[in-house]
Amino acid sequence: MRKILSLAAALIVFTAAQAQSGKDYEGELSIGGLAYKDNTFVMIETVHGRRVSPAFFIGGGVRTTYHGQSITSEEVRRKLNSAGLAGFADVKLYIAPERRFCPYLNMQGGVQGVLEWPGDKGAQNHCYVRPMLAGGIGCVYRRLVFGIYVGVNFESSEGGVKVGLRF
Repeated sequence: MRKILSLAAALIVFTAAQAQSGKDYEGELSIGGLAYKDNTFVMIETVHGRRVSPAFFIGGGVRTTYHGQSITSEEVRRKLNSAGLAGFADVKLYIAPERRFCPYLNMQGGVQGVLEWPGDKGAQNHCYVRPMLAGGIGCVYRRLVFGIYVGVNFESSEGGVKVGLRF
């Protein structure tokens, strides 16, 4: 846990330093998730890049995720947990870049590593690395970012809402 907090603090310091070095630089730090029925999804994401034009952003980012799922049926009752770490390229198309309330379309592509561990005693852990694609829609209001996110890593999917700060 200390390593994750140290990494998050380092990213915030790096983001603040980069924000002062160039007008075209943009960074974003977001948290998000979704809880429904017996499923829980939580994520922390940071994206850094440049505005190529007022309506077009290109950059890269890192996202860490946790997904907990309880499967209950007449025959089966089990819990499956997974944690992931993704590195990706990020592209945003801003629909009204000159306005304070600015909607955007988002596309991400990269690689995601996932560790799955069942809640059952004696069950095996499973680890894999897969290509991932993600996309979403959102809006920026001043420095606040709101969005809906959906991702697929060709083995599982994840999605939710996110809220963050833009630098």
